[in-house]
Amino acid sequence: MMSNILIRMGVLSSYRKTFWKLAGPALKAGKIEDVIGTGWASYHLIEFAKECATGAESASFYSQKLREPEPEKVGV
Repeated sequence: MMSNILIRMGVLSSYRKTFWKLAGPALKAGKIEDVIGTGWASYHLIEFAKECATGAESASFYSQKLREPEPEKVGV
């Protein structure tokens, strides 16, 4: 899990500079669990925000806006 977080957030993401501002000092201090927990939660919140911005997801689960169901993928 740690390697996945470091690769996805620390290398491939557009917010990698911000990630390393948080993760660098935490890793040096030996707070690996904090980096994993924060990284995991942050990644999912950022992805959710991107989906909301594109309209793929409702920004609120209590929203009155109805979304079109996604078409089923054939052969997956």
